[in-house]
Amino acid sequence: MSRKSLNVAGITVLVLAVAAVAMAASVINIPAPGTICVKLAAMGHTFIPIGLPNGPFAPTNGSITAQVGQPIKTTDGRSGFNFNVIGFSSVGDVSGLGNVKISLDSSRGTPNSTFIENTNGRDATQTINFNATFEVNGKTYRNKSVVTLIGTAVEAFPPPTGTAYALASPVTLVDAQGKAAFTLPVGQAAKIR
Repeated sequence: MSRKSLNVAGITVLVLAVAAVAMAASVINIPAPGTICVKLAAMGHTFIPIGLPNGPFAPTNGSITAQVGQPIKTTDGRSGFNFNVIGFSSVGDVSGLGNVKISLDSSRGTPNSTFIENTNGRDATQTINFNATFEVNGKTYRNKSVVTLIGTAVEAFPPPTGTAYALASPVTLVDAQGKAAFTLPVGQAAKIR
C-alpha cells in the first residue's frame, strides 16, 4: 500500500471515529418544539405551619403537562431544550390538613424549565419551574417564590415511570394578604407513575 493510500485510510478512520464520538456524545432525544407531554405522578409535600418545627406529610396524586420549547446548548457543549409547564394538578385528602389541591397558577406567568444532558453521558437533569395555588381545607395559598422541582438522573423525555423529583429549595406559602402560613421543605416531591 502506498504512503498516500495509508494517509487517506488514516484520515478516513479518524473522521469516522470523530463522527461516532459526536453521535454518542448526545444522550438525549430532543423532541420537536411544541410537543406536549402529560405525565401522572405520585406527589407528596410536608406542610410545616409557620412557627412550628414540623407538620403533616401530604401525599397527593396528580399530573403535570409540559410543552417543549427550543433546543439549547450549554456553554460546555451539552444539548438540551427549554420547556414550559402548561398544566399541573394534584389532589389528596390528608390527615391533619383536610383536602389538599395544588394547581398551576398561570396568572403569574410560568418561568422556563430545562432538560439538559449530564456530563456522564447517560442521563439528564430536568428542572421544572412553576407557580401554583395551594388549597388546604378550603383556604387558598400561593407560593411566595417560584416552585422548582429537580430530577438529576432523568433517562428520557418524557420521563419514564419511577423518575423522582425533589423540591430544590424551601417554598413559603402565603395567604391572600401575603401572610406566610406554611413552609414546604426541600426533599422528594414527586415520582412519575
